[in-house]
This record gives sequence, structure tokens and C-alpha cells, in this order.
Amino acid sequence: MFYKIKGSFLAQQKKNYQAIEAYSTAFNILKKHPNETDFTKDNQFITGGNITSVHRDLIKLLSENNTESNLRKQVEQSLTEHLYAQLIYFLNAKNWADADRQTFRLMLNISKAEKQGYLYEENINRFSCPDLQKIDKLWISNSDKRFGFSVQKEIWIKTHNRLGIKVTQWNDNDGKNYLQFARAVGWYDDKVRENETGDHWLTYNELIESIKVNPSWVTLPLYPYAWGGYGYGYGYGVRAAFRGGMAGVGSFLALRLVNCNR
Repeated sequence: MFYKIKGSFLAQQKKNYQAIEAYSTAFNILKKHPNETDFTKDNQFITGGNITSVHRDLIKLLSENNTESNLRKQVEQSLTEHLYAQLIYFLNAKNWADADRQTFRLMLNISKAEKQGYLYEENINRFSCPDLQKIDKLWISNSDKRFGFSVQKEIWIKTHNRLGIKVTQWNDNDGKNYLQFARAVGWYDDKVRENETGDHWLTYNELIESIKVNPSWVTLPLYPYAWGGYGYGYGYGVRAAFRGGMAGVGSFLALRLVNCNR
């Protein structure tokens, strides 16, 4: 990773064009020597994070200096392919938590929403159908049809939740139906102890642990829901997202899946 380190140093010195040249060399090495730079191999010096960093740093430099648009597009496409490779790696290893987080990173990348850091309704409405179906199939095939957006979508519909409805448009029945959905997928469990707010929403760590003891729950993916809409997240468990982005993203994601499969 000599050229990556060199590029980083040059960028800090504001020598942007020299930094682009160094990062471009690092990027070309990755593309020309895939076996030697395969992050999935044991005892490999280079990590998946190193590869991601080369891509992101080079994209940032090219964008800020408004140069080599063709190269930028090439690097952007390569980054998406690498994020897919990381997702497949985590899924194959049954590393569900890292696969969940990686799904969110990948969806942000595909949506061009990495700067905003969240998935809003409009991001879901425009999300690439081939990519959504590909991500879904990866989860389904690697979990023996237990996990996946389409599995959750079927439960969303069976629990009478509406499609394409913002939380601000909810009525009392929508809240009750959403709670039924959350129970069915394992995000809300009446059997666990009440938390400090007097309800039964699980924290993220509890959700991951629950996968081992509740084989019927279809908990994942979850990150795209909980970091959707208004950015509520895991510091306070799934509960923090209940009235915010989580429910809204669920409604629009289910609708997107229906439309993509027509």
C-alpha cells in the first residue's frame, strides 16, 4: 500500500495532482493484480478497508479537482463491485451483523447518498431494481430463505401494513399493524424485559443474539431501516427508530419491491 500512503501524504500537503497520480497507481495495482490483493484470503496483508479507502480517497480527489471524469466513473463502479464483494464475504461467513452493516453501506453507495448518511423515501423510490433484487437474493440464498427484504415484505403485507405511507400519514391502525410486523420479524418481543421506557424494543446487540435462539425470526437486514428517514439508530435500540425513519423506510421499501417485481 505504498502508493496509498504516498497519495495520502501528498494530499495533506495540498499537492492534489501528485496525490491523484499516486492513488491512481494504487488503484491500477488493485485492478491488475486481483489475486495478490484479494482481501478474503487468509494472511493477506491488504484488507477490505484498505481497498475501500483507496477508492474513496481517489474519488474525493478527482471530484474536488474536477478532473478525469472517465477515471472517476471507473473508480466509482469498482467501489460498488468491491462493496458487493465484501457483502458476499460476510454473508458466506454467516457474519450477520457485519453483513447487515455492509448492506447499508452498499445501499448508500448505490443511491449516491453517502454524504447524507441516510436513506430517505425518495432514495428508496428511485433505488435500482436490479441492485435491490440482487441484494435481496444474496441474503435469501445465504440464509436458507430466512433473511431478506422480500421475506420481510411478505410479512409487512400479511400484517396489513400499507405501502408507500409516510409516518406522518399514519392512523391508529397503522401503528398497531407496524407493531405486529415488528413482533413477527423479531424487532419487538413481549417476552423480554421492559427497557427504561417501559416497552419491549430490542437493542441491536439483543437482536443479533436473538438470531441464535429464535430461528423463526427474520430480523435482517435491519440497518437500512433504522438508519433511514430521520437517522434514528442503534444507540437506543430499534425503539428509537419506531416513529421515525424505520417505519417509513419499511413502507416504501416494501412498495419498491412490489414495483420492481412487476
